[in-house]
Amino acid sequence: MKIAIDFDGVLHGYSNGWGDGTIYDPPVPGATEAMKKLKEQGHTLYIFSTRTNPIFKKKKEDSVDQKVMMEEWMKQHDIPFDKVWTFGKPMADLFIDDRAIGFRGDWQATLQDVSDFKVWNRTEE
Repeated sequence: MKIAIDFDGVLHGYSNGWGDGTIYDPPVPGATEAMKKLKEQGHTLYIFSTRTNPIFKKKKEDSVDQKVMMEEWMKQHDIPFDKVWTFGKPMADLFIDDRAIGFRGDWQATLQDVSDFKVWNRTEE
């Protein structure tokens, strides 16, 4: 299965928000082990992030630097991955994201999920 995993807030702790783009936190507890398990199970692992989208950066080179920093951070923390996806939404069978809700075919339940939504690692939004 192709699995797309968000970088900030899912792999990288991201406790202080975006700031200057520095990758400052260790992995979210359990992230390294979970990613190794997914890879052992034969899944293709795409890491995605809007931190590398040139729309949010002054120069395209800044986006390339962010991608390289993400790759180096994952290697430093022994987190397996197949590709860092930086532009648009990757073609994947499953998404793991800290700012998402799963659609179950019921719009009433979805509206309630939207009303109840809280990001797991933020006390205020």
